Amino acid sequence: MALPIRIPTRLRQAPQFLRQVLHRERLLRQPAPARQPVFHLCYFSCESYYRYLYCALHSVLRHVHLPLRVWVFNDQDMPLTATQIERLRQLVPDLQVRDWPKSMGWGAAQIESIWRAYALVAADATDEDVIARVDSDVFFFNDRIFHAVAQSDADMVGDGHFVNFDYPQGGCYFFRAAAVKRIAQWLPTQSMDQLLIDAGIPVEDVAA
Repeated sequence: MALPIRIPTRLRQAPQFLRQVLHRERLLRQPAPARQPVFHLCYFSCESYYRYLYCALHSVLRHVHLPLRVWVFNDQDMPLTATQIERLRQLVPDLQVRDWPKSMGWGAAQIESIWRAYALVAADATDEDVIARVDSDVFFFNDRIFHAVAQSDADMVGDGHFVNFDYPQGGCYFFRAAAVKRIAQWLPTQSMDQLLIDAGIPVEDVAA
């Protein structure tokens, strides 16, 4: 009996990956918008991730040259210490830190908590600003993705090639603030458990 031919993942994804690369390059060649959006970077972190978070924020400050505001949602189950927060504020003087319910992991409660945080941030943003979810261990070595997002008119931008382009991989993705505001108004009318039935896996990147 002949075995089925397995096409390597990178080869199978190559056409879609190439389309995404070309689309990004077209965006980057467009004239810059008259008003650059403010990027509100949301980190859901805790005491044990402090060293990653410090390095991640250092990479942002070094390589991202667009208007930024940084929010850290501090896990109440294992919070950053006062000393750690002070060192982060020495690095990012206008850092916004909020004590927050656990928002890492799977399940409806975590996803609801994440979206409450997005709604809080969006309430302080213009419609054209950008709300970004960034993991504490995501480091930037240039700001090309930020410029591409600023040029895009999409409500959500992310990298899906790690997950077969089915949804944006959860380490870093971007929402237009206007979209977050619309979703935040709609979510209280819904059951998160019911909404997650179609997601298959109850994690925030799939749910988004």
